[in-house]
Amino acid sequence: MNGIPEPEPPMDRSSPSLEEQVLNILAGEDLVRTLHQMHAQSSGVVRLGLEAMELKVKGMTGQEIAALYGVKPNHVGAWISRAAQRLRSNRAFWSAFTSD
Repeated sequence: MNGIPEPEPPMDRSSPSLEEQVLNILAGEDLVRTLHQMHAQSSGVVRLGLEAMELKVKGMTGQEIAALYGVKPNHVGAWISRAAQRLRSNRAFWSAFTSD
């Protein structure tokens, strides 16, 4: 009312982010095997994202991964996001986690 904008309400964190959903799926041995197969077929940012996902599953933080690669942490997040996009559109990846 006095020209000062109201602060934004906090984001609803009740539903996991896309990154969190993908990382939750990536918990078993089938996942690691499938990620390794996809890694061999990928290049560039997608390959880096798959590597970063595996390191996150093993317990590393985005900052630790960034230090390992000598980049800013936001790069690691972008890599993971790009790899998650590729995984979402890959039928072979999803078939590894569904039973017929």
